[in-house]
Amino acid sequence: MADVYQSLYGRLSGFAGLTALVGTRIFPMAAGPAKPAFPYVTYMEVSTLERRRTMGLPISHEVTAQFRFDLYTKTTEAQSGFTACVALEKQVRLAIDNFSDSVVDAVMFTDLSENVDSQEGLFHRVLDFAVTYIVQA
Repeated sequence: MADVYQSLYGRLSGFAGLTALVGTRIFPMAAGPAKPAFPYVTYMEVSTLERRRTMGLPISHEVTAQFRFDLYTKTTEAQSGFTACVALEKQVRLAIDNFSDSVVDAVMFTDLSENVDSQEGLFHRVLDFAVTYIVQA
């Protein structure tokens, strides 16, 4: 049985617009590579609310989790890091906003923040999504 991380990874890694930008540099539950090639994406579950679907013996649980997607880009001669980060954000949002499959019931965008290191030319956007999924007992 696939879990929510596998489901999200399958969606992200199979989305042509995103993989055109990052290739295979999509990292679940990771801080990213020690010596990163840019751009890349990391994601992880940061909070969880579980609800039992039935009283008594647990048959399944509905989980609504907050997932954080970190997008990292760097300014190059060909493109500004900001422009690259906006393009990366667009592809991540197209890939998973309103996504559902056999594991994931719903995904909804909830928040955006960003950080800039202008000396290094690094851009970092954080996208938060509410992801509802079912965990079978």
